[in-house]
Amino acid sequence: MKVVFRTDAADWIGTGHVMRCITLARALRDEGATCTFICRAYPGNQIQRIREQGFGVHTLSASNLKTLPDSDSSSQDGHEHAHWLGGPESDDANQCRALLNSDPPDWIIVDHYALSAEWERALNGLGNKTLVIDDLADRQHQCDILVDQTYGRKQTDYQTLTPEHCRILTGSEYALLRPEFVVLRDHSRRSPNPPGTFQVLVSMGGVDQSNATGQVLKALSSIEWPRRTIVKVIMGSLAPWLSEVREQVADLAVHSEVIVDTPDMAHIMAKSTIAIGAAGSTAWERCCLGLPSLIAVLANNQELVSKQLTEAGAAEKLDLEDTESMAVQISGMLHDEPKRLQMGKRAANLVDGLGVSRIIESMRGL
Repeated sequence: MKVVFRTDAADWIGTGHVMRCITLARALRDEGATCTFICRAYPGNQIQRIREQGFGVHTLSASNLKTLPDSDSSSQDGHEHAHWLGGPESDDANQCRALLNSDPPDWIIVDHYALSAEWERALNGLGNKTLVIDDLADRQHQCDILVDQTYGRKQTDYQTLTPEHCRILTGSEYALLRPEFVVLRDHSRRSPNPPGTFQVLVSMGGVDQSNATGQVLKALSSIEWPRRTIVKVIMGSLAPWLSEVREQVADLAVHSEVIVDTPDMAHIMAKSTIAIGAAGSTAWERCCLGLPSLIAVLANNQELVSKQLTEAGAAEKLDLEDTESMAVQISGMLHDEPKRLQMGKRAANLVDGLGVSRIIESMRGL
């Protein structure tokens, strides 16, 4: 089976779309599939990371695009993220079709907020099937399978946005997690550290364009820590605030470190007492491991995730604009073991880590 992924990372997109596509591509490769990516060379792209995973990448030019394009100049079809592409969907579709015409894939997997039914319909003529990964339910799709891993998302949210034959897979049972999270799930749900020892994980996304990490570190600087505490801050090498974050971490009153481009997020999470993170894709990783979490909304598409997780008692929302309140919340969570245990149990009940295998099974059935 030949599979092509169309996804992007950029300073304004982040890395989450690419990372979850890599997860699915690795699993498909284990099943014997040949997987290739098509990505545009935006600032902040993850093309090299994809290649390091052993996948071929067709690179599309980003021309002279240096920053997020203006929504008025590049978005003509009305859906909110269309301008992220930096040009018309039809141009992108024509370029992708030219790449694939001579060797059409069996499946095209699209994970891109700027692409919609217009793009998908243009590629369907290759004779392929199409799987779309989405979280927004805000635009039309022309696909055979649609996956939305958001807890609480309903199939009815997409019924008017997809063709009648489309198989709609919604909810956190389809969360796209790497297999190591399932392997470490039972270990993490037990006490990961000796009594009285705490590890605090801060992970606000691979790019963190708004420097939410810096806001969290301001709150951490005012906390009276338990004596045996470690703070681990995860950043991407392309994060624009990396140097400033390193300076802040060096000034913390407890043992702390910045880890860049870690390949071992699952093990770091499994050893953590609490996590402070964005309400994005990593929320499902934390849930799978039963890791008590304080979460912040860094983009509009994270609002639903934050709402659903807090209502389920699987996380607690942080206000990044209120440093004092954040410090009280974080300190309170560290000192309240019963609360952490309850939150971790509720989180683990939402995500079992088997979403990738369920998605592949659905692909086999078509």
